[in-house]
Amino acid sequence: MPQEVKAEEEKDLPLKKEVQTKVKGEGVKCSLGKKMCLLSHMDSVRGLTYLEQEGILASVSEDCLVKLWNVKEEEISEPYLTLRGHVDPIFSICQAISPDKEKLICTAGSGGQVRVWQPPKPSNVIPYGPNEDKYYEVACWNAHNEIIWQLLSHPNNVPLLY
Repeated sequence: MPQEVKAEEEKDLPLKKEVQTKVKGEGVKCSLGKKMCLLSHMDSVRGLTYLEQEGILASVSEDCLVKLWNVKEEEISEPYLTLRGHVDPIFSICQAISPDKEKLICTAGSGGQVRVWQPPKPSNVIPYGPNEDKYYEVACWNAHNEIIWQLLSHPNNVPLLY
């Protein structure tokens, strides 16, 4: 069982670790290092998805929240936006594309609901300011009576599979 690391112990972890791997008989050294540590969820993180062009990392957790992180920033201390709507733990997240070519995030969990979100760009969100006039949920389906463990989108981003 993996050992949990408390936030105060996190600073003592080594930043880089040399890893030796073999590729077709040749030894290759690569350096793996921690780029960032995102501490904001209050429960276990169950899924991540990365919207590359926007530079957004989205995380879902058993705390019923979807958090959006601007990974283009040098230092990230907290998410730039938290999406609320689920009332049960969230176990899965994936990307999709809307008919008008907008990037969407789809989430699902133990409530059997699939929620679709249109994440805003970090520049369109007022940090620590009122964003109550913005509601980023596009759709919500009561899809199942059981837990949805995994969401997938088609490689061509046409249908959403759950």
